[in-house]
Amino acid sequence: MEKKVRFEEIDMIKALAIICMVLGHTTFFGSKFVFLFHMAAFIMTSGYCFHTKYSDSVREGVAVLIWKRIKQLWFPYFLWQTVFICLNNFFLRINFFTAAPEQLAYLTETKMASEIAESHVMSLREILRAIIKSVYFKSSTQYSEQLWFLQSLFIVTIAYCVIDYLIKKAFGKQSLISQFAVSCVFLFLGYISKLRGIQLYGLARAASLYILFFLGYVFHCYSKSFRSKSWKYYLTAGSISLALLVSASFLYPGEISIDLHQNKYQNPIFYLVCSLAGWMLLYSLAYFIKQLPVKKYFTYIGTKTMSIMIFHYLFFKLVCCIVLSCYHLPITCLAAFPVLCGDRGIWWIAYGFAGVAGPAFLHSAYRHLIKRVRMTCPVPKR
Repeated sequence: MEKKVRFEEIDMIKALAIICMVLGHTTFFGSKFVFLFHMAAFIMTSGYCFHTKYSDSVREGVAVLIWKRIKQLWFPYFLWQTVFICLNNFFLRINFFTAAPEQLAYLTETKMASEIAESHVMSLREILRAIIKSVYFKSSTQYSEQLWFLQSLFIVTIAYCVIDYLIKKAFGKQSLISQFAVSCVFLFLGYISKLRGIQLYGLARAASLYILFFLGYVFHCYSKSFRSKSWKYYLTAGSISLALLVSASFLYPGEISIDLHQNKYQNPIFYLVCSLAGWMLLYSLAYFIKQLPVKKYFTYIGTKTMSIMIFHYLFFKLVCCIVLSCYHLPITCLAAFPVLCGDRGIWWIAYGFAGVAGPAFLHSAYRHLIKRVRMTCPVPKR
């Protein structure tokens, strides 16, 4: 069996990116800053890990990759969309959702929350219809909206592999120049779609993300030269990247300037500069973290990003319960989304810790349980 190769720096970049994502969802003071690059970093790490063997042939390459992505991306999307859809009426009962519009007015007026998780009691027919839609990435709930990333990564990865195969067939070898040209065309189409408000089942968003996947692969091609750099290089590169991102966050005050979920960004240049600066910032941070004893914690988090992405909203509710008690708020305020009082004091730290540590622990507990079950009930050898 082929042993899966793990890149230590990529696990750390994924850890930093998922921490940024969770903190961004806490609505803390730096949310706009992390939204400039955190999801772009995830796409680039996927491109970094892409293996060109999958684009060598159709049957033993492209088809194998498609099957892997079905298991790794489509199945988790379908499974957890289905779970959250089926839990809709239960969430209403325990106040995670609300069907009372007056709650939105109360939370908005008191500035306790930016949004509220509204829903209604779903009939069996509505539930089944939503589950069927999730088969083709069409369904979503408020607590699973973050799974759009799995849909986009599924489309981008397969598209990149197929196009890479066609380029090899046409030119007899891999061509980064040809992929760059294709990436630019897709970015143009994604930007035009953004201007005209076209989503087309997530294809417009995937078109904008394709170039990030390509850039991630390019970084992998030159990774040996990056690893040979000294700490001075990473300190300089990280500082410049941080300065660029801080400056970019002030260019458009009062609004989120990049929202990849909605395929929204000011212009392609701004989008690419922020994405590349964010990647370089996280890569530089990963370099220094690797020299510290805490690197094992970041590596641990970096291998649990799927669980954190799926469950962090639910673990926010644990902190919401504490906030309810501290501010003597009615239980119906639990429907605040994504958090309650996230921008007050240091509650964002508690939300961030719960959103990262909770799902990571849950993942480890599940793996440990499965391991114990397999040891207790070994599968008989044929």
